[in-house]
Amino acid sequence: MDAARAAANAPVSDEKAALTRALGSLDADARGAASKRRRGDEPLVFHRGPSTGNKLEPSTTHIFPRADRLHFELEAPGAGITWSGALLDRTGKPTVVPVTVGERADAATGQRWLTADVTLAPLGPGDYVVSLTTTEPNQNAQRLVAIRVTN
Repeated sequence: MDAARAAANAPVSDEKAALTRALGSLDADARGAASKRRRGDEPLVFHRGPSTGNKLEPSTTHIFPRADRLHFELEAPGAGITWSGALLDRTGKPTVVPVTVGERADAATGQRWLTADVTLAPLGPGDYVVSLTTTEPNQNAQRLVAIRVTN
């Protein structure tokens, strides 16, 4: 009993708490609620695949079939920012599936966008987290986007 109590009262790391919060957001998607960008620092999520005619479309949910490809965009606040990404399993361990990062500039406004792409085909059904990290000269910021992959 003492060991069980100690385990239950053990402090949870910030990384684990953030992962749990991200995965918890999938429950609303599973109930049919459209997911929305909750904060301005969250990436926009797009998808493409057979259901979209291979056209990139904004996502209203974070539940995707394996045939889809995901595309993320985040406004780049200034110059000197680098961007990296990783696909994590539901326990927070990195997978071998690559996250390809880049950037683009909006021709009309000149706004710079950080981009990331993930192909879901190699994944089995389950919950995953896309970890996107911006690195600025004085700080790093990690954004976690939970996704559910279906058949």
